[in-house]
Amino acid sequence: ALFVDAGGLLDATSSLLFNTTGDAAFSAKVGIGTTSPAYALDVGGDINFTGQLLHDGVAVDFNTGSAGLAGATYAGLSFDTSGQAPIPFGMAFGDGGTKLYVSDGFGGTVIYQYTLGTPYGIATASYDYLSFDAADQVVGTTAGIAISSDGTKLFVSDSDTILYQYTLATPWDISSASYDDVSLDESESFSGESVDVSFGDGGSRLYVTDYSHKIIYEYDLGTPYDLSTAVFNEGNTLDLSGQFPGENEILTDAHFSPDGSTLYAGVLAYSEADYQMSLYEYTVGTPWDPSTAQYDGGSYNLNSVIPNPAGLFMLSDDGTAFYASSAAVDESQIFQFAFGTGSGSLSPWTKSGSVVSYTGGDVGIGTTTTHAALDIQSAGEDGLEI
Repeated sequence: ALFVDAGGLLDATSSLLFNTTGDAAFSAKVGIGTTSPAYALDVGGDINFTGQLLHDGVAVDFNTGSAGLAGATYAGLSFDTSGQAPIPFGMAFGDGGTKLYVSDGFGGTVIYQYTLGTPYGIATASYDYLSFDAADQVVGTTAGIAISSDGTKLFVSDSDTILYQYTLATPWDISSASYDDVSLDESESFSGESVDVSFGDGGSRLYVTDYSHKIIYEYDLGTPYDLSTAVFNEGNTLDLSGQFPGENEILTDAHFSPDGSTLYAGVLAYSEADYQMSLYEYTVGTPWDPSTAQYDGGSYNLNSVIPNPAGLFMLSDDGTAFYASSAAVDESQIFQFAFGTGSGSLSPWTKSGSVVSYTGGDVGIGTTTTHAALDIQSAGEDGLEI
């Protein structure tokens, strides 16, 4: 190892210079300000540099940006579903972002399954040649879809405001779905019409959007992901008709962030010429309760990337990305976008006083494939020392 210590080998006014016409290489760890370097380069003190800091060859941006939708950008990634779904409409992730499920919005009742080589990386999707046809239950077109966190339950909504529940005999395998003979008729709770559905709070809450009246409704489930236990929670509603009063505006979709602190709503404005769709961001006073949501000014116009958005969107389960599709039959694409991090933050961890927390999902140490909230794996060494 190479140690540089201004108070030891060198005096406080000295400098250590390397003068070489070629590259200087060290096969051991280098410590600056420490005699026990733990990393390839371990610095005990402040660092001043000019130029760029690169991570895997990509420049790290330290500029303070806008958080959430206000700082969102197109990730430059998309996936073509034309071989299966001419208009990818309902969308859902599963199995830690390695599975993708898509319903056909072009008058179809089939749901298709894909595998993602990189979790939540839409461009790495490939068709599994597995599908499920919900024609025995669905009226009209299959619309919104959702899947339980353990991959054993599938939920499909149709154009008749009825939500159907299925069991997957093999978790995450859409072809193993069978109808539970359980459904939820939303027309018994409100007079409007809905398209998509989403779950929150560990599957104990179900959210539906009344697109014509622009209201988000909540059902509470006594047993998570069991529609037979659903009870309409009339108090937990969010009416957005005042924010979007236009007769040509509809509320298509709504999803919560992974911790329930932020709500995202999709609004589609249509005309004879085209469709204009934007996503809007709301801060939630009481997590998972839509009635406590307040618009925070964040929004993102999808038409900057998608000429004719289909109307629905979805979030990655880790809350870092969102996805939307095109309604044009000749452009059967799902597009991926990245939320703004805000404040130049490079870390998903949050510090409050002496407490450091992470609410974006599981934490892996020594592994990128987690099976628990905290998964520690180590080869040849003790896994945990306290």
